[in-house]
Amino acid sequence: MPMQLYAHPQSPFCRSVSMTLSLVGKEHEYKYLDLFAGEQNSPEFLKINPQHNVPTLVEDDFVLTESRAIAVYVAQKFGTKGQLFPEDLKEQAAVNEKLYFDANVLWKAFAEVFGPLAFGGQKEINQDKVKALKEKLALFNTYFEKTGFVAGTKDMTVADICCLATYTTIQLTEKAFVNMEDYPQAQKWVETCKKKIPEYEESNQKGLDIFKKFFHARTGL
Repeated sequence: MPMQLYAHPQSPFCRSVSMTLSLVGKEHEYKYLDLFAGEQNSPEFLKINPQHNVPTLVEDDFVLTESRAIAVYVAQKFGTKGQLFPEDLKEQAAVNEKLYFDANVLWKAFAEVFGPLAFGGQKEINQDKVKALKEKLALFNTYFEKTGFVAGTKDMTVADICCLATYTTIQLTEKAFVNMEDYPQAQKWVETCKKKIPEYEESNQKGLDIFKKFFHARTGL
């Protein structure tokens, strides 16, 4: 049975895994889950992943349910030596640090601005949360000063891919929340990464287009 990825393209977490799989050239079966129809709560999927979240990676009897863990696993198992995840322990630590930053700082700051508008019925943008998001983006912008990649590595890693999925999602909302031109190093990094991902259109941009429609429909912004 081929490796299976249960996912929805609107999710940046799913897109980061799709980009990683495309970069290492790992064939897999993409199992689309309609989250808005509640397919993640079906008895069949709950048997696979009781947390009912996406992405979920299934390889025989092995299941992973966290996007950054999946990205690291895929890079280490299917990538060429050092591809996307370095062999040096200090570089690995730097990559892991930025993966945690993506999950616990950058995405969290954006979700606290976007989430209440899209899911909580909030009508006004919380400017305090926007200020916090801008602070996190300003910090993020400094990470590229050394090498042009987020973890200070010589080439793109899974930290770049996961942060790219988050950052490009934030980019879509810039007219509502922030001016992305305030972060020139990050903007330049995005273009660099796009050129390094041959299937970028399929693995990230299509999902971004879906998210953009969802964002406007839910917020009116």
